[in-house]
Amino acid sequence: MCHLRLNYPLWNRFNTLFKHTFKYTKLEHSKDNAKYWADRVYFYKQANRQEPDYSISIQHAGRRERFRLWTSNKEIAGRLAVEIYRTLKAHGWDRAIAQFKKGQAPASSGTLTIGQYLAAVRQNWHGTQTTLNLYVRALRKIVSDIEHLDPHNVRFDHMKDGAYTWHELIDAIELGQITEAKVNRWKTEFLAAAGENQADINKRKISINTYLRNAKSLFADKVVKPVGLELPAPRPFAGIDFFGGTDSRYFSKFDIRDVLAKAKERLAPMDPEAYSVVLLSAFAGLRRIEIDLLEWPSIDFNAGAIQLRYTEFYRPKTPDSLHPVPVREKWVLDWFWARRQSSGFVVAPAAPYLRDQRNDYYRTEALLERTTAWLRSNGVKESRPLHALRKEAGNDIVRRAGLIAGAAFLRHGSTTVTSMHYSDYRITETPSFGDIEAPANVIKMDRR
Repeated sequence: MCHLRLNYPLWNRFNTLFKHTFKYTKLEHSKDNAKYWADRVYFYKQANRQEPDYSISIQHAGRRERFRLWTSNKEIAGRLAVEIYRTLKAHGWDRAIAQFKKGQAPASSGTLTIGQYLAAVRQNWHGTQTTLNLYVRALRKIVSDIEHLDPHNVRFDHMKDGAYTWHELIDAIELGQITEAKVNRWKTEFLAAAGENQADINKRKISINTYLRNAKSLFADKVVKPVGLELPAPRPFAGIDFFGGTDSRYFSKFDIRDVLAKAKERLAPMDPEAYSVVLLSAFAGLRRIEIDLLEWPSIDFNAGAIQLRYTEFYRPKTPDSLHPVPVREKWVLDWFWARRQSSGFVVAPAAPYLRDQRNDYYRTEALLERTTAWLRSNGVKESRPLHALRKEAGNDIVRRAGLIAGAAFLRHGSTTVTSMHYSDYRITETPSFGDIEAPANVIKMDRR
């Protein structure tokens, strides 16, 4: 038998040499690179309290200041910090303080860039981080296409510098460059890629409307006024028309009862956590983030309902999201009753809640992806299978109780969204004008 004996003094010398070598061969980024600052952001502590968002301290011309970055996402914090540094280097302390510190006088518009504007928006944003990210992604997509900044899809390169470089290129664009003519040309080119297929044309129109609506939201009065910056006139996307005549109604493409039967047979015994996700989506119509952050006190077993509420972790999409959701199937409540706890998360309770939860991160990401994969392999071919279950739930309510009841169950502010995007609201009644019989020369169909 062979025994390996370690020479510990020799091993310690090798380990020290390795660390020393690694330290000095580490890739360093310049101060104009967001990764440089992402490595230097920190959570500021004062007494026994720690701020929930990153800060950065920057020294320039013999002066040092701390800037709160108003985000707990390290990547975003790095991009904000590099914008502060560039503004400081180009315009000095007065401009940097006025633009990036709350409570100071607003900076003049000058040559206001996308990056500078977005940094100011983030500091004054009071909505959900997910919504802001959605708006920013739409703006970056449109500007990138207009200026042809990503012909090789480097924005998806998060392992190297591709995504950072892409963000920096867009952030350097001036807001005044987003003109009506350029946006209209982008609409035309984006739509032309659909070819002659009418179904593809309809999908493209819906996508264009979504991108435009989200990007335009960044320049609404309620977003611009708190920022305190004078934007170019007209504002970006002002006067841009949306495509009309699009059809985004939901049409059921799978048998929800067959899917639920398979889930009961296969998921319930083999993957009960995934089965819980399916039940919450199909029988309560919960969204992914609501399933992810649902806590046991929100399930009222006596009333047979789920009552979402503000918690340490959960912030509703809209106030309507807090309306109670009735769960009429007693066996569904029995399933969760058998697993109930006095507190904590309902699904995957051991999965930790991280700070980046507020930035499109799901605590139960692995569980949700596993459930999604199972649904796809069992007939739900929609782009978002879990959301399709929510739509099926709303669709079932609409068919049985009407549009108003369906909107209430889905917790929509009005029936418009329900009818446009969630309900397979097909006409099932036809005109009837009494006992009019068919002509004598009509042959009856054999419907056997």
